[in-house]
Amino acid sequence: MLEEDEQFVFMLQMPDIQPRTFDPNIPRFELDLLSDEQARNQFRFYKDDIIRLKHALQIPERIILQNRSVVSGTDALCILLRRFAYPNRFSDLERIFGRPNTTLSIVVNTLLEHIHDYFRHVVTEFDQAWMDQRHIQIYADTIHEKRAPLTNCFGFVDGTVRPICRPTRYQRVCYNGHKRIHSLKFQSVMLQFR
Repeated sequence: MLEEDEQFVFMLQMPDIQPRTFDPNIPRFELDLLSDEQARNQFRFYKDDIIRLKHALQIPERIILQNRSVVSGTDALCILLRRFAYPNRFSDLERIFGRPNTTLSIVVNTLLEHIHDYFRHVVTEFDQAWMDQRHIQIYADTIHEKRAPLTNCFGFVDGTVRPICRPTRYQRVCYNGHKRIHSLKFQSVMLQFR
């Protein structure tokens, strides 16, 4: 028997797998129904900040997706923020937003394309008002004031926490209060002006 025939016979012997269906009775998401603390826990932003972020990112009031679904700009931003705030699957988000996982995936991709199209210059071009020497010095001074031993560091990349053994000296510098361990992160952004 040929290998293709064996694969065909194997497929015929597999039990029928029913595709998971979306429950249309799940209510649609409404940001107004959440408290500020619930919004902060779900999206890492307060409700007013989500609205301000929507305007800052120039997200339109209505977004028509490629599958002809319509989603409000606020809902789309909340979907994106929730996807980034916590590692969850789109099927998990169905219960929160009352939309099928395929639509949620399209919403996230559409919004990411919008942000990339309108704001990629912010990270690809260094000729920005907030990147001049005066601003960078303010950022570096603020980081240094927070007990960081770095004098010319003006930013951090959101990196992985690397746990280390408790050092005998300078342990407070290495203690990560969020994770409650001693750790190091090597991803900082530094410049030296002449």
